[in-house]
Amino acid sequence: MLRVFRTSGASMWPTYTDRSILVTLRVPRRLLSAGRVVVYRVPGGEFIVKRIADVLGDDRLRLASDNPATTSIYCEGTVPAAGVVGLVVLAFRRGRPERG
Repeated sequence: MLRVFRTSGASMWPTYTDRSILVTLRVPRRLLSAGRVVVYRVPGGEFIVKRIADVLGDDRLRLASDNPATTSIYCEGTVPAAGVVGLVVLAFRRGRPERG
């Protein structure tokens, strides 16, 4: 299933700018790998965009921001893989399509 999201903030800069449009695809957990960018649902229902830093054997992930000048509590430890809403497969940044 494809879903569309709009970014907000600078945590994934320079890969994505504020208000980039991301197209995601729901994939099985076994297809999640380090280096891929995902949309993740955090407690409370908010969506965040992060890069997978590591996939752990117990269905947990380490997430990372691309921008070293930003911080996120979701990048400090591990999170359940079940929170992944979709894998970014296409991005529109400043009106130009780019692969996720």
